[in-house]
Amino acid sequence: QLVAQGFCRIIICVGFLQNQVIQYVSSRNDCQILFSSEDVPLGTAGAIKNAEVSIKSEQFLVLNGDSFCKVDLEGLLGFHIENSAVVTIAIAESNDSQDYGSICLGDNGKVISNFNEKTLRNSTYINAGIYCMNKSILSRIPAGKKTSLEYDIFPDLDEKIFFGYLTHSLLTDIGTPQRYLNANENPEAFS
Repeated sequence: QLVAQGFCRIIICVGFLQNQVIQYVSSRNDCQILFSSEDVPLGTAGAIKNAEVSIKSEQFLVLNGDSFCKVDLEGLLGFHIENSAVVTIAIAESNDSQDYGSICLGDNGKVISNFNEKTLRNSTYINAGIYCMNKSILSRIPAGKKTSLEYDIFPDLDEKIFFGYLTHSLLTDIGTPQRYLNANENPEAFS
């Protein structure tokens, strides 16, 4: 998805079974791939902080490795810059937000009611696991400490700098063995 949309420099945060991931992905020759390795799990935010030395641009994208949602990444980046956001989260719609991070949006796509991962039940908007961030967000993440974007960083962001970019694409979660098997039985989830 990244290469198809014109991205050519990709940093992959690796931990568990990292040698297998590195071996599999290193065979690609259509982009530059860097690896940020963690010896102990650092969480979603901690892994990004660990990769800080490799992040060269003022804005960068983050994609969770256990889900897939086709998002216009150039549109996400443009929306992020246009709104002078520090963090923009891609948002998918779902009738069942129980297993996902529910999000409430205010005017102009601002994330409101703080970010409450997996606690809001009245929203049909869910976290698609794709983010555009300004490099300044890294100063909020402690180095070498297990830290979660969803639980430790996002809830403290002011709605003036935290936006949601709505996509109408299906979110496919492969974060459990059963969801992974279900996704493989439904190939249109990846198209």
